[in-house]
Amino acid sequence: IDYQYKMAHFSLLLVLLCTACHASQENINKPLAGSFVYGFGTENGPQTLTKISTLDGTSTPISKPLMKELAAQELSSIDNTKGVYYLLEYNETSQQPSLIGLSTTDGSVTVDIKLPFTELAFVGVGQYVAADPVTNCVVIAGQDSTVKGYHVIEVCPFAGATIKTIAEIPAPNVGLLGSSSIVDYVNGFFYADMPLAPPGTKPEWDAEFNHKVKRNPDLTLEVTSEPRVKRGSQPPPPPVPKFEVDIVAVQYKGVNKGKVDIIRQNPDEGKYISTLAFDAKREKVVGFGVEQTSSGYNKTLVMLSGPVNTQFTRIGYVPSQYKGEMGPITAVNQAARVHYSLLQTVTPWVPSDDCKKQGIQCPTGSLCCMLPPDHGACFNVKSCAELSVQGPFDLVGLSLDTAELVGKAPRICSIQDFKCPWSIEAPNN
Repeated sequence: IDYQYKMAHFSLLLVLLCTACHASQENINKPLAGSFVYGFGTENGPQTLTKISTLDGTSTPISKPLMKELAAQELSSIDNTKGVYYLLEYNETSQQPSLIGLSTTDGSVTVDIKLPFTELAFVGVGQYVAADPVTNCVVIAGQDSTVKGYHVIEVCPFAGATIKTIAEIPAPNVGLLGSSSIVDYVNGFFYADMPLAPPGTKPEWDAEFNHKVKRNPDLTLEVTSEPRVKRGSQPPPPPVPKFEVDIVAVQYKGVNKGKVDIIRQNPDEGKYISTLAFDAKREKVVGFGVEQTSSGYNKTLVMLSGPVNTQFTRIGYVPSQYKGEMGPITAVNQAARVHYSLLQTVTPWVPSDDCKKQGIQCPTGSLCCMLPPDHGACFNVKSCAELSVQGPFDLVGLSLDTAELVGKAPRICSIQDFKCPWSIEAPNN
């Protein structure tokens, strides 16, 4: 299901993958480590910073609603040493992307820096952000027509806030919907999944259109094109520039600062990771992977080492009851060694009269379906069984060592209530 909104709203990316394996009963019965994660925003508001309980999923607001700011999924990062939750936002007044920093204590705006990027037809697509809790600087990347690719910059909000270029990466103007980025702050690498030109080809840059790519469950790619400037009579879009989605590793500190390495992905060879987080103990990138089988796919938790001697290593299989994920929204609690994400169970929808009880009259040709205990909603389907993949989302904690469930994951939101957080980050000392 793809809820697509231009500018103010974004596609809700559900990666629906068949999985195998199940967690041990021992780990399931343990209380979920860490009492909360931070979360920001929902699809239809309010856009506030909250604490989300890892025990029961309840949200407690920290900040007042952030006005005039639009955000994309998981364009966030956290600097726990400074107590700042960072967001890449598009300001409706200035019509310019900005780096916003919210205090994790009271939610007040402590950082507001305008960025040298031009927002494309889709807010946040083609942009990346990751904070270093050691240097207290933030690494940001965005598509830039002046370099015909990605402009990677660094800004240190508490040390002058001067914007400095780290690297320029030639690339086609294809932005990834549901992108991820992270810093390995121990070894000084900034990682991001970016659409790049295939090996041996020159990046193509289309001056008239912007292109957005979404990864589908079967690993195929779906592209949407929009003109940069709206005209009364619009010509059809040209062919989409050739691209593939790979991992970029940029050395952002140290003697090799500015060096760019490309980690090519190939799911058929087990070289694939779709979300990026950082395991400080192992000094490795972690995220979700996919293993193809004769009957579908297995969802895995994967460890990536690189860019030197690159290896993709399966940590374990994600528990089988979880079939989908809420885009790239993930976080890691370093002390507890827990990887958090919003995962979806496949639970059958059933016909209901709950819509009528709520005073909602479903249009002719639609049905009222519900996923107990949530309220029902109207859907344009012939049978509620068609909605079997639209289950609720749980705040799932997985062991960084085994991928087993840690604790009982609380339900946090569902498709019809639009209360899923737009990003999450974990508190770490």
